[in-house]
Amino acid sequence: MVSLPVSESGIVPLSDMVEIICELKGRLHLVSGNVAIDTYREDERVDLYGIHHTPRKNMIFRIFAYIWLQCRLAFGVAKAPSQISNFLFFVGGPTLLPGILIAKLKGGKVNIMLSGSDIKSIRAESRFLALPIRFLVFFSLHIADNIIVYSDNIIEDMGLEKYDQKIYTAHRHFLDFSIFKKEKDFKERDEIIGYIGRFSYEKGFEEFIKALPKILSLREDVKVRIIGDGDLKDEAIEFIRKKDLKERVEFIDWIPHDEIPKILNEMKLLVMPSLTEGLPNVMLEAMACGTLVLASPVGAIPDIIDDSQNGFLIRDRSPRGISAEIKRCLNREDLEEISGRALVTIKRDFSFDNVVKSWHEILERLND
Repeated sequence: MVSLPVSESGIVPLSDMVEIICELKGRLHLVSGNVAIDTYREDERVDLYGIHHTPRKNMIFRIFAYIWLQCRLAFGVAKAPSQISNFLFFVGGPTLLPGILIAKLKGGKVNIMLSGSDIKSIRAESRFLALPIRFLVFFSLHIADNIIVYSDNIIEDMGLEKYDQKIYTAHRHFLDFSIFKKEKDFKERDEIIGYIGRFSYEKGFEEFIKALPKILSLREDVKVRIIGDGDLKDEAIEFIRKKDLKERVEFIDWIPHDEIPKILNEMKLLVMPSLTEGLPNVMLEAMACGTLVLASPVGAIPDIIDDSQNGFLIRDRSPRGISAEIKRCLNREDLEEISGRALVTIKRDFSFDNVVKSWHEILERLND
C-alpha cells in the first residue's frame, strides 16, 4: 500500500485500511510517513518504508519538496518485494504518478482508491497548483488497472464515468462500537456545535468561521467547539477576537483518537461544510455517538445521510447558508428521534465483519 505521508487527520483512514488488508492477507508492505511511521514501526504485520515529510508554506519550496517526496515514494515502491502483485495507492493515490509507473514496470496491478477530489482540494488552496495536479490525476487514473471508490455517487461527483469498466465500489470504514457509542442522552447535552478536522479551504473551514457571528446570534446558550489544526488557524483566531466571540468559541488542538467519543458525546451538532469528501470517519463516529451531523452533500455523504431523517445536508455552503442550515436544525422538535435513526444506520452498515467481507470479494475480483 502506498500513501502520501499521513497527518493526524489521515491516520484513521490509513489504519482502517491496514487492518482490513492484514485481516485478509496477513501482512503488507506500506510506503508512507510522518504519523504512520510511529504507528507501524513495531507492527510485525507491516513491512514499513517510512518517509518523513515537512509541509512548506513557501510556494517554490513546496514544489521542490513535493517533487522530492514523489521520488522517495517511488523508491519505496521499487523496494517492495518482487512477489507483490497488487499495489493499492491510497491517501493521495491519484497524484502519485512516479510510484504508479514504477509499480507498472514491476509488473504489478495498480489499484487507486479515491476518497475525494485532489483537484478540488488543491484548487481551493492554490489555482496555480491545480493544473499540474490535474495532469497527475488524469494520467494516474488512465494507467490504473482498477479504481476503487466509496460509493457510486463519487463516480458522478468526480466525473469518472469514462472509467466505468474498471471501477469498484467499497469503503474501508468500520467502527468499534464498544468505543464509539452513545453515552449521554441527547436532551442532556449542552447546546454545543462542533467542528472537527483540518483548518483548510477544502473543508469549508473559512466559511464556517465567517458564519460564527450569525450562528451565535441564533441563541444565547449556543457555544462552538473547534478541534483540529491547519493553515487557517491564526486567521480564524484573529477573526474571532475581532468579533469578540472568544467567550463562546473554544479551540482545541488535535487530541488522541480515543478521546474523540467523549468530545462527540458532549456535542449536539457536528458541522462539516466540505467542498470535497469521500466518506469522512468523523461523520460516522459522530452518528454512532448520537451526535447530529450537518454535512455537505459531496462524495459518499448523501449515501449515508438522508436529510432530516438521520442527519442534515447543507444546501448552501456560504457563511449565510451555513448559519441558516444550523438554524433549521436547531429549530426542529424531533432531534432526538433523528439522532436515534442515525445510530441505527451506522450499526447496520459499519461493523468490521461487514467491511472485511466486502473487501474479500473486492480482492478476489482484483486478483482475477
